[in-house]
Amino acid sequence: ASFLALFIAYCGLQLSFNIDQAPFQAFIPDLVPENRHGTASGVKSFAEAASVIILLRTLARLMEGQPGSPETWLTGALVWLGVLISVALLATLFLVRERRPEPRFHPPLGTALAKAFTIDFKARRDFLWFLGSRLLILMALGTLQTYAFFYLRDVLKVSAPAAATSDFVIAAG
Repeated sequence: ASFLALFIAYCGLQLSFNIDQAPFQAFIPDLVPENRHGTASGVKSFAEAASVIILLRTLARLMEGQPGSPETWLTGALVWLGVLISVALLATLFLVRERRPEPRFHPPLGTALAKAFTIDFKARRDFLWFLGSRLLILMALGTLQTYAFFYLRDVLKVSAPAAATSDFVIAAG
């Protein structure tokens, strides 16, 4: 109902994504031998992209051409997504067994945080290039996702703009 509510919801969404992604990013270095990191990263990236494509297509189909208001179908699509995430959560909680790490010394929290967020950019110039390229890619995709629907609906008068937007974003990605 307000910009502040939207801003708070968006920040909460970003926080939850970051909490979700942090341990997920550690899977490859923690579980895969170093000589297989490239292959594992490729498979992981493919699986992520495939799941986004399937999700976009499914949600777009749920939102297009159905009787009732678009808000009703958007709510239904979000509920479906919530159920899917909940099933994945429960499967992870009950089916995945973690290996116990060997005990080791842990530095104080402040020291660990300072070290985690300190980057020697002179020694790691490639990391700056990575961050810059990632920023440009995500800005482009974010802009496409934000405005493509309205452009397709309002300017091109596409009859099923949500489906067309998902197709467009998939093709652009």
